[in-house]
This record gives sequence, C-alpha cells and structure tokens, in this order.
Amino acid sequence: MPHLFAVLAPLFFLSFSCIGAGAAIFRFFPDRKQSFGAPHLATCMLLGQGAFGGILLFPAMAQVFTRPVVLTLTTPFALFGLWQLRPLLNTDIANWRIHLISMWRVPLRWKLATLVTLALLGAFGAAVSGIIEGDALAFYLTLPKIIGASHRLMQLPGYETFMSVGLTAEIQLAALYLLGMPGASPKLYLWLTMLAGAAVLVAMARNVGLGRRAQLLCLAMLSTSSAAIILLEGKTDFFAAAYGLCALLFALQSWDDPKRASTVKLTGLFTGIALIAKLSYAVAFFPGVLIVLFYRPLVELKSAWNNKPVRRRLLQQLVLHLFWFGLFTALAFIPHFIKNMVVLGSFSGASVSFNYFSPETTKRIVLLYPLVLTFGRYWGQLGNISPLLLAFLPLLILLPRGPAPIREKIVVLSLAAVAGLILWVIALPAVPIPRYYFATLLMLTIPAAWAAERLGRECWLADNLVAASVVVCVAIAYNVWSPTIFPVPTAYKYLFTKQSDEERGKSLNINEVLFREGFESINRVAAPGARVFLASYFRFWLRPDLIQTSNNDLENSTEKWHEGNPEKLWRMLYEHGFEYIYMDSTQRWTALIKTPPPWVSIEELYPKGAFYGTSYGSAFKITFHNAPSTQFWGTREVAPGAWELVKLEPKS
Repeated sequence: MPHLFAVLAPLFFLSFSCIGAGAAIFRFFPDRKQSFGAPHLATCMLLGQGAFGGILLFPAMAQVFTRPVVLTLTTPFALFGLWQLRPLLNTDIANWRIHLISMWRVPLRWKLATLVTLALLGAFGAAVSGIIEGDALAFYLTLPKIIGASHRLMQLPGYETFMSVGLTAEIQLAALYLLGMPGASPKLYLWLTMLAGAAVLVAMARNVGLGRRAQLLCLAMLSTSSAAIILLEGKTDFFAAAYGLCALLFALQSWDDPKRASTVKLTGLFTGIALIAKLSYAVAFFPGVLIVLFYRPLVELKSAWNNKPVRRRLLQQLVLHLFWFGLFTALAFIPHFIKNMVVLGSFSGASVSFNYFSPETTKRIVLLYPLVLTFGRYWGQLGNISPLLLAFLPLLILLPRGPAPIREKIVVLSLAAVAGLILWVIALPAVPIPRYYFATLLMLTIPAAWAAERLGRECWLADNLVAASVVVCVAIAYNVWSPTIFPVPTAYKYLFTKQSDEERGKSLNINEVLFREGFESINRVAAPGARVFLASYFRFWLRPDLIQTSNNDLENSTEKWHEGNPEKLWRMLYEHGFEYIYMDSTQRWTALIKTPPPWVSIEELYPKGAFYGTSYGSAFKITFHNAPSTQFWGTREVAPGAWELVKLEPKS
C-alpha cells in the first residue's frame, strides 16, 4: 500500500490542482455558455495543465524547483479542484443513471462494443508497469527526472538542442518526480491526459449532433490508434492532441455563442498551448482551427455584403475576433520564449531537419496517403490511425439520399481536417508520422462516426457490421499489445502487492528488466557525480547525478573513435574525467573495449561472463594508471542534487 500511495497520491494531487487552476481561469470568461459533467472536468484539467506548464517553468528557471515551492503554487488549486467536484458529482450521477438505462435498451451488439471499448480505455492505465522505450528513455522522462532531482531547469547532456521544444508536459512530470512518484510511474499522468482528451472528443461529437453510438465509435477509433504506442513509449505527444481538441471544441461552440468573444479567446489560448506542446501543429492543425473558428463569420459576412451598415459591423467583429484569437494564442508562447532565452540564449533554439527518406521513398509515401497512415511501417512512424477510420470514412458515399442532410459543422470539420492533411503532405511529404498532427487526424473521426451511425440506422446489416468491426478491432488491439501496453495482471501486482524495489522492478517487462540492469550495475558502484560515458541514446535508468554529469553534445562531437589511433579516444576519456562506459547495440564501440592501451584497465560490470556486450547493453568501469595526459575536467555538486562539469586547475 505505501507504493500505491506513492504512485497515486502525487498523480491525483497534481490532477486536482490542474482542475482547480482551469476552473479558476474559466471564471475570467463569464460570457461563455457554461457546461457541466465530464467534458467540463476534462477542459478544466487540460487548461490547468497548460497554465502549470508555463507557471512551473519559472521556479525551475530560478533554481528553486523544490517541494515547498511547488506545493505552495499547487495546493490552493488542488483544494479548489476538489470543491469543483461537489456539483459535478450530483450532475454526473444523474447522467450515469440515464446512460445506464439507455444502454440497457440498446441491442446486445452495441452493449458489447461499449464494454470492450471502455475496458480498453481503462486498460491503458496498466502502462504504469509496461515497458518504456525510445525517446522517453532518452528525453521525455529523463529530463523531468533530473529537473525533479536537481530542483532546477537544466540542459539534458547529449540532448542540449532538444531543449528548445515546449516543455508543457515535461515540467509537470518533473513535479510528479519531485513529489515522489517512483520509476516510470508518472506515465500514468499521460493516461489521465488521454482520458481527458477522449472526453473532449466525445463533447465535440455531441456538439455537432452525433448520437451515442457515433460518440462510442469516436472513442473506439481513438483507442485503437497510435495513442496506444504513444502511451507505451512514454512520449508526450498526446498532450498537444488533447489541447488541440479543446481548441476545436470551443471553436465549434463559438458558432452557437451570440457574443463569441470568450469562446474565441479560449480557442486561441488552447491553440497556443497545443502549438507549444507540439510545434509541428503549426502546419496541419493551425489552419484547420482558423477554418472552423471563422467559417461562420465569413458566411455571415458574405450574405450581408450588400448591406453596408451590417457589413461594416461584421467586419469590425471579425477583425476584433482575429485580434483576440492572435493575442491569446501568443500568450501561451511567453513562458516558452523566456525559457529559451534563459536556457539557450535565443527565442527559437535549434532548427530541425525532416528529410527522413530518399526521394523515391518519399514519392511512394505521398502516393499511398492515407493508406500509409493506417498500414505504414516507416521509421519514426510510431503507430497508425485506426483501421476503423479508414473503414468508416468511405461510408459517406454509400449514404442514401434523404431528408437528413449532413450537418454543416461536420462538413466544416471535414474540410478543415482534409486541408490540414494536404498542407502537411505538401510541406512535409517525408514525415508520415500521425503523432505530429494527431488532432487533425482525430477531426476525421467525427464524419466517419456520423456516416457509420447513420448508415447503421438505415440498414440492419450495416449496423451489425459496424458494431462487429468495433469489437473485433478492439479485441485485436488488446491481444496484440497486451504483453507490453496492457499488462493488467502485472500492473495489479506492481500497485497492490507488497514487494521490494528489486522484486517490483523484476515484475516489469523482461526486456526492460534486462535493459535496466546494465544501468543499475553502474548505479550500485559509482560515486556521487561520477562521469559515465554513454555510447547510447538512452539514459533514464541512470541515477540523476550520473545523468547530469554524462557526456554532452560538445563531447559527443569531439570524442570519436579513430581506428588508426585508438589511444586518442582513451586519452580524451581520461582528460574529461570519465570513469564508466555504457554502450548498447545501437553503437559500434566493441573495438574500443578490445584495444585498451597498457595504462587502461577495464572491469566488466554487466553482463558478467559475456564480455563485449549483449543486445541489452554493456557496462564497464575504467581505471587509468599513469596516463600520458592531464585531466582537465571534473564534477562538483553546486546545490543539493544539482551537479555540473568544472574545469580543473592544472597540477603543478
């Protein structure tokens, strides 16, 4: 139980803090139409996340990112967030009673589709004990880990250029580490964010007039998409998608708001937060938001163009709303720009190249859209859109003509999504990566679900096929990914059974255990602040002090292996104060270990008895005897938990 408390207490505390902060910010927009229930709770949480994503950067930049400071900033909002549940619970209890009654009346096939979809969304929580891979091991969970340990925002060695990205999610994960969440358990915060985004997607579907079955189809398409892989990896891409969905929801609500100013401002605010969380949204998502937000005012302006007084009034409103949208979008960038100036010394940071493939491969990718997004397996793609989306969208052309025309909001959402997708293919044809513009792709679930629902109401056979497709797709997704993304029995043991840290670690995925042990072999013997040379992209399982003193970008660019002069690299390792080496299968450093000079001794730490490594990595301790050089660099602890490299004075 203490372990359960260590995992869940910080998680719910920060979540309630975000709900309270979001509810407090919403009070500055009193003219908007009030909403209740799960969508309101979700938008409060996501708005609070955006706020804390900027606020918590400032104590981190001021090097006072300590538990008392973070608790002082968050506790009042946590209490206010709990207070928000009082009227919400009464409303939701009544709503759940209605939902249960209506579910009892639906056909068995839709009962089953509902149960398996909700079960899959719940099973995502088992990610707390799932394997973490890829960029989370390199950056997305590693940076929060050292921010929480060092109590300051610092550059992650080896990934200095990545520090220019928005840290909306990472700074909140750092707060969870600071509050005591162990291991990789802050991944649960990503799951809660995904659930909040799912609630907003359902609210969008309801706003455009979709029924309960279509809303369920939207959830099914979300849960069987690359959202699963994103959560598995511990990546933060879904934060941007959730904020983007909030922007779209308020853009849709602005159609029914007579005053519109508040919904326009909130649309701009969430758009800015989404862009900070994932700057790639500027290509495929930002234009789509503009289309949804300003379509109705432009139609009204066109219809009143010949009426000069009305035209002038509508033009003035349009310009004012453009101003408010731009201003509130820009507000979200202020903490980000300040962070870049403090950490990197520039507003923009480093530029990134997206030339991933050859011209021939790029041409093939473009020709295969949208199939490539569903069935592609290209480098970096990391998941796909749901096959249900590809199956349901063509149903639009099969719908019978009748008195129920397609709703205007659905048409505009479809146009906005297609326009964004086309812009992405034009601007970045070699990047078929759904997570880079996931909110745009989720917009397409609305027309797809509407088509499937309406066709099902027209044809008994089609309704059976749609429900069966959901059940089969969800079942396949669970069966394929259950060992890694959905290890429910392991998650239960991880949270609820009494285990030692070692037993708890070994209950995780076997690949993660073997991969982690290489780093732990160094953690057990290395002195505080010792330098570890990482011939690996990954570093999460190292101790925080060892991560802070590992090799940086400058050293990576200068410390190269020279086959004709192997002793050169050994001298550089000595001069820079390295005492340990970790390498994995992504590197080709075996020649270095095989050819040490006489003044270097190598002790194998992991794996024992398999010198020169395994696919899970290898760890070595290096000892220098009468090195023919001078050590120029060392480390020091500049504050509790914070380490940095220092230039050593030359010995006389």
